Amino acid sequence: MPAQQPCLIYLDSCDYSNLSHPKLDSAKAEQLAGLRSLKKLGDAVFVYSGAHISEMSPLDQQYADAAIARTQLMVELCGRSTMISYDRLMRAELTRLLERDSQRVNVLDTNGGWFPDMGSLISPLDDLDLKRHINDEVDKHQLNRKQRRMLNAAMVKGGGIRGSFEQRAGEMDMTELLTQIPMRPRDALVIKRYVMGNATRQQADEVFLECLRDPTFMAQWFINHHHQMGAIIQWVRRPAQQLLDNCNQALVDLAANFAKLPEDERAKAMKGVSGERWVKLKKRGMLDIVNRGMAGLFPGAPECDDVSLIEQYCPGIFVCISAFYDSLRNSLGENGRLLKGSDFVDTIHALYIPYVSYFRADRYMCGVLQPLAARYGSQVVESPAKLLHALEAL
Repeated sequence: MPAQQPCLIYLDSCDYSNLSHPKLDSAKAEQLAGLRSLKKLGDAVFVYSGAHISEMSPLDQQYADAAIARTQLMVELCGRSTMISYDRLMRAELTRLLERDSQRVNVLDTNGGWFPDMGSLISPLDDLDLKRHINDEVDKHQLNRKQRRMLNAAMVKGGGIRGSFEQRAGEMDMTELLTQIPMRPRDALVIKRYVMGNATRQQADEVFLECLRDPTFMAQWFINHHHQMGAIIQWVRRPAQQLLDNCNQALVDLAANFAKLPEDERAKAMKGVSGERWVKLKKRGMLDIVNRGMAGLFPGAPECDDVSLIEQYCPGIFVCISAFYDSLRNSLGENGRLLKGSDFVDTIHALYIPYVSYFRADRYMCGVLQPLAARYGSQVVESPAKLLHALEAL
C-alpha cells in the first residue's frame, strides 16, 4: 500500500458477531481490547462495506439482539468509514481500464456511503411525488387550458399542495411509507412535506440517505420489515448478484468446454485441472466476465483482450475473479474441496482487498487470497489475533 494511505482494516462479518457476544472468553476479550486500542490510538481505520450490511442483517426477529449488538460493535470500530459500493467500485475500475487511467480509485467514504448508486434504485420517493402524479393525470385526460387552471387553483398554492387538500382527501397516513422506505419516524415529516410540495426532493433524499448511513438503524429496519423491503434489498444486493451471474455464466461456459473434450481427455481434466491449460481457461473466463460487464456499462466500448491490463487497472475485479477461479480449481479432481456458498460471498468481499492494508478471511480463503493480495501490498489474515500480531510486528 502507498505510504500516504492510512492503515485500513477490513474485518470479517463473523468477527463482529464473535466479539460482540455477551460472554467472551479471555482470548476473545483480549482481541476486542486490542482492536479498540487500535481505534482509540488512531493507528488504523476500520472499514465496512455493503456486503457487511447485507450479511449482518438477519431476517428473523429472534436474532434481533445479536444483530444489533454486532452492528453496534461495527459502528463503534468503523464509525462512518466505509468502502464505496460494489457497483461504484466496478464502474470506476472499468472506467480506468477503458481510459487507461493511472489514477487510483478512491474507495474510502468517510460519511457512511456504503450503498449503491441511487440511479440503480427506482426510489420509493418517486412514487410519492404528488405534484408529478397530478400533472401526469392532467396529461392523461387531456384537460384543456381552462380545466388545467381550475384544477391548479384548487390544489396548488405557492408552488406546493394546498393545506386544505388533506382536509378534503383525508389525513395522509405515513405508516405504509415507513414500511417501504428505511426512514426514522422523526424524518417522516420531511417526506410528508415533500409529498405536499413544501420540501425539495434534495431534502427528502437527504433524510432518506441519512437513514441508510446509520447501520444500526438499517439492521433494525431489515429485521422489522423484511417481508416488505423488496425494492430496497434488491437495490442493495443487485450489483453483487450481477457479478455472480457473470461468474455463473463463466461456469456454464467452462462446463460446455469440458463437454466438448473427448471422453479420455475429459476424465483427465476432471482428475485435476492445472498448468498451462488451466491458466488459459482462467484468462479466457476473466476476459469474458470483464467484457460482459464492460458491455453492460459502456455499450460499444472496445473489448479487453489482455488480462494484464485488468490486473493493472481493475485490481479489485482481478482479485475477485481470480479468487473465484482458484476456488473452482480447488473443487475439481478426485480429492477436490466441495465449494461452499460462503466462498462466493467471500469473493465479493475480495473486491476490496487491493484497497486495504489488512483483510480478514477464514483459513481456507487466506490460502486463496493472500497470493493475490501480495501483489498489491495487502495482507490477508485468518483471525483477529493474527491481525493484531501482524500489526505488533511492524
